Amino acid sequence: MRELEERPKKGRWFGKDTRFGYLSIVPALILMSFFSAGPLVYALALSFQKYTLGAVERPFVFLENYQKLVESKFFAPSLVNTLIFTVGAVVFVFLIALIFTLILNEKFRANTWVRLALLIPWAIPEIANALGWRWIFDSNWGVWNGIVVYGFGIFNSYQSWLGNPNYAMGTILVPHIWKEVPLATILLLAGISTIPKSLYEAAKLDGANVLARFRRITLPMLRPIIQLVLVYETIQGITSFAYVFVLTGGGPGYTTTTLSWLVWMTSFSFGDFGQGSCVAVIMSIIALLLTLLYFRLLPTKEFGAVTVR
Repeated sequence: MRELEERPKKGRWFGKDTRFGYLSIVPALILMSFFSAGPLVYALALSFQKYTLGAVERPFVFLENYQKLVESKFFAPSLVNTLIFTVGAVVFVFLIALIFTLILNEKFRANTWVRLALLIPWAIPEIANALGWRWIFDSNWGVWNGIVVYGFGIFNSYQSWLGNPNYAMGTILVPHIWKEVPLATILLLAGISTIPKSLYEAAKLDGANVLARFRRITLPMLRPIIQLVLVYETIQGITSFAYVFVLTGGGPGYTTTTLSWLVWMTSFSFGDFGQGSCVAVIMSIIALLLTLLYFRLLPTKEFGAVTVR
């Protein structure tokens, strides 16, 4: 197998082009700081205060909110459910998107139309998407019941997909995956289109089969995009709220109670914005830790001109 050689770069961090790049992103950084870092800092400050709905004062209680949250009966199930949902979402979204990417990277007559159709789920607003899937999974007249009962004969009667603890988590995962796969596919397609065809041709001459070319060329060259997709989908999984809100309401029991649902329930149902902010901070910490884990497990190298030996 021919090797890739990284061309050394001069002035990588402080070169003329790099300084121009830094200046170019300053406006975006200011906006991101205002709309992202600002609310995060405010939520962090609230998490150390006793702030309930209608309260005039906000006394500083330090870690008391976190202690009460950890001791509550809602926290442990919501944390476990969030991790299950996130892992399932990231794994299935990535694998399905990778399969679509490999298919759409090939030339066939309807390629353009398939790419356009693939964007439809992503273009539908999340709430509208959730409402559509609630109708599909309806226990009385849902399309999915008609398929599994009359189409395949798997069940003898209609099932309560949203009300059964054995199926509830799967029913909120399906619409999330359906919506997220298109964007992940587009990102992977953009990455795979930048891989020089000459690398595959050289590998063929060396006798590498399809699997070897995929493992030795496609995956390593896609690593930066894979890292981006995994980070983005992890954040989307941790913060997913609409499907729980519309489809199950956190039930049955605590089966689909996630941290994002716990934020809403604690803040707007119980009126405790201090503890609600605690949950939001914990979600941010989990997302940050998983992001750092991805960067640790999937180190990327920036390639300049690629030469083949």
